[in-house]
Amino acid sequence: MLQLTCPHCGKALQIPEKYAGQSGKCKHCQQPIMVPPLAQARPENSYGIPDDIDAQLDAPSAFDEPPVVVERKRKLTQEEQQRIGCLLLFIILAALFWRGCLYDGEENKPKPSRPVTSQRPIAPKQRSLEYKLAIINKRGYVSEDDITVRRFRFLLGDLDNKFIESRQQIADMSVLAVEMLDEVGIAESLLNIMEGVNSIFPIKMENQRYAEYSAAYVTLRKKGMQHDEAVGSLGDIIRALSGR
Repeated sequence: MLQLTCPHCGKALQIPEKYAGQSGKCKHCQQPIMVPPLAQARPENSYGIPDDIDAQLDAPSAFDEPPVVVERKRKLTQEEQQRIGCLLLFIILAALFWRGCLYDGEENKPKPSRPVTSQRPIAPKQRSLEYKLAIINKRGYVSEDDITVRRFRFLLGDLDNKFIESRQQIADMSVLAVEMLDEVGIAESLLNIMEGVNSIFPIKMENQRYAEYSAAYVTLRKKGMQHDEAVGSLGDIIRALSGR
């Protein structure tokens, strides 16, 4: 037997002499090794039968074991990859189609019909303009039969006859006058402002604008006049212009 050491893993090997001068694989690391000829593998003074020949003969040899063959996985060709991709796409489309059929079936099921009622929906109650003004004047809730509601109804009709603006415009400008006075800390009721402007004109005059007189009233109040003083001053101006 030849005593060798694997140059790759360093393990000791016992190889029969018949393999001298041949190549093989290490039984430990499976790397290729070259068995030297007998003249190189055995020293000159080592000829003859060694004392441990029986043990060496029983020891396994690297050449007694078949070489390990590592199988490599074959790569798929481009055609095979395309076939697999088409198959997966077909499976996905089939699953989506099947799912869509299920949903269509659920949607097409007859739904329980609701009883048809002949009752018409109740429309919300429309509040009159004079009632809205009464709420703003009170700064809170008032009943629809409150006396201020009737008072605002009369004022809107009277002012509508004296000025060129509509009832809605007169109401909006009166609310604006209250807000402008509130901004400077002057608290005045909406009813007083509208009654004060209405009292300026005892009779109807042509082409009079409510916006001008409500703005003049706010200006006088901001200058420090009280309600009666501001209304009286506006009345004096009107009488002076009309010659009465």
